[in-house]
Amino acid sequence: MSFRGREARRSVKVSWQWKLVIFGLVPLLVLGAVGAYLAGLGMAPTAEASLITYTWPVMFILISQWAFHRRIALPVVAGALIAFSGAALLLGPEALSNGFSGNLTGYGLALLAGGCWALYSWICQATPVAIAPVMPGLFLLAGAGAAAADTVSGSAHALPSGTALAAGVALGLGPYGLAMVAWDLALRKGPTALVGSLAYAVPV
Repeated sequence: MSFRGREARRSVKVSWQWKLVIFGLVPLLVLGAVGAYLAGLGMAPTAEASLITYTWPVMFILISQWAFHRRIALPVVAGALIAFSGAALLLGPEALSNGFSGNLTGYGLALLAGGCWALYSWICQATPVAIAPVMPGLFLLAGAGAAAADTVSGSAHALPSGTALAAGVALGLGPYGLAMVAWDLALRKGPTALVGSLAYAVPV
């Protein structure tokens, strides 16, 4: 896809601002989304943290509606309230019995991850060229950022085992990579509200 779309991309004029967003902000958002989510899982219950992160389709719909129409339709607002109410119902029993103090940082990181995914999705939709063909380069940049952050944190370095490396390659070429490409194409070709809502089929 990257090589096949090269000539088509050359015919589209992309401003330096959009180039900065695509090659600067997008890798940071991917790194922030994945990093914050994994960190949040280590500090809060898995189910609750995952649900909080999965408010990102709602956030994406709200951002997209406002950016393109300068208003948010009433059904979209109602849907967002229902979605956030669902999260509140799941978190409510724990808050009443134990309070949030022990897991607040984890929940905050999960919400940050959701915000990163929502903004990433809106950028994919708004850019003058498709993100999917340049994803290999963007993910390499995100990986370099992860390596730099790991080095700065002073963590011990070790090469992954053969099994871990094979699993990472299989995820990238298989479900994760296909999902990212499919999501980018869906955002550019489908109705925002419906596409964002269908994303909730994943956790179910």
